[in-house]
Amino acid sequence: MNYKKQTSISSFFSETAEVPEKKKKTESQDQKKKYEDKRVRGWVSTWPMKFPGLVNTDRGMVCTFCRQFPALAGDTVMVTGCKSYRVESLCGHFSSQTHMRCVKAAAVQKRIEAGRCAGPLDQIVNKLGEHHYSLVKKLFNTAYCVVVNEMPFTTFPNLLKLQIKNGSDLDQLISYQSDKACARCVSLIN
Repeated sequence: MNYKKQTSISSFFSETAEVPEKKKKTESQDQKKKYEDKRVRGWVSTWPMKFPGLVNTDRGMVCTFCRQFPALAGDTVMVTGCKSYRVESLCGHFSSQTHMRCVKAAAVQKRIEAGRCAGPLDQIVNKLGEHHYSLVKKLFNTAYCVVVNEMPFTTFPNLLKLQIKNGSDLDQLISYQSDKACARCVSLIN
């Protein structure tokens, strides 16, 4: 802004003081406006690699993760179709919390459909052989029986002894025949 050099306070308040002129647009601002007016924004073929789950439809860009879980996605335009073909729009959506929740939900659903939810118990069971699997299954069923019938954990060793007496081979799991072992099994069940 062009200002008149102030020589005194009274010159500042006088009516003859020069009013600052408005700043004119610079050439770069004019060029940027012309560029934006002339530019036709459209789909860039490399975006799906940079933004997984992004597809282009006749209604605009759509996020497949958010479209799969509209209740989690909320009212984002990436569910219905976004016609604003800008990287800023994509970066904003793909870094949002709602999108992250939809991606996590899709990963969980994929594991469920594949038949394997990789929890700590599932990882252990996958490493067991068939014989050990049947032993652990009997152990967990007994612990479950204790919890469902609201029995004290101290009855767990006696129930295992009864199963051994009836012909079960649970005697191979000696270290798991205590009330504390029952508590550990129950914590893994829940």
